[in-house]
Amino acid sequence: MKTPTYALLLSLSLLVIFSCDDTATDEFNNINPDVGDTSNLITKIETESVQDASENKIIIISYDANDRVSSVSDGISAGVLVYSDGNLSNVAEGGEVFNISELINAPYDAFETGIVEEYDNNGNPVKITFYEEEVNESNGFIEVVEYKADVFYDNMPNPYFYTLEAAGVMDILDDVDINFSLNPQITDIVRARMLFPLNNIKRIVFKDNNSVVLAEVALDYIYNNSNHPISATVTATDISNNETSVYMLNYTYK
Repeated sequence: MKTPTYALLLSLSLLVIFSCDDTATDEFNNINPDVGDTSNLITKIETESVQDASENKIIIISYDANDRVSSVSDGISAGVLVYSDGNLSNVAEGGEVFNISELINAPYDAFETGIVEEYDNNGNPVKITFYEEEVNESNGFIEVVEYKADVFYDNMPNPYFYTLEAAGVMDILDDVDINFSLNPQITDIVRARMLFPLNNIKRIVFKDNNSVVLAEVALDYIYNNSNHPISATVTATDISNNETSVYMLNYTYK
């Protein structure tokens, strides 16, 4: 199993929950009533590695005059979001155009086969089983290995919700039941909704299929008056190799 990093943590933070009766937006608003209509749109996420400056990264999110996400850049490449009739239709990056299912699936490839085993009372996925392809060192063959993750939450809202909403992603996820029979690729979006956290993740514990703890990611946040994080310390510990990595996160809002 690969050592968990901030990228993996961010992947989980961008996942989405499934509800038969309510939309994902309804679920978020029900669980986070104190947030109200405050739109905390993220414009920048700075990641600073304590141990390796080459891992530092700045993600810039830009908006158009209608407060829709227009582009996302990491300083090396940028994705431009394209809207049709007011709805997100695709994203273009480096001359390539990706359809919406690819856009939604991209941030969390590590958990694209994830299965939610248990939710908490707020509807957050707390026990997840997922699978990774790995090379068996004894025979050289590629095998599918099962892992488990226990996820713990603050009582604060998922800080990425409003930015996803401004990108038109929540509208697509909320319409998934209607579109399910029309597009076979929509199963990726259903899986995404099943995994979406309504609250903010503060700790993830990774285990093998025998429940032996392999790694852990812990987050310590500082929040603003709207209950959104302005900074965080991320500590990723690879227990099997006795290695710890620390990252500092800083959020800027519109």
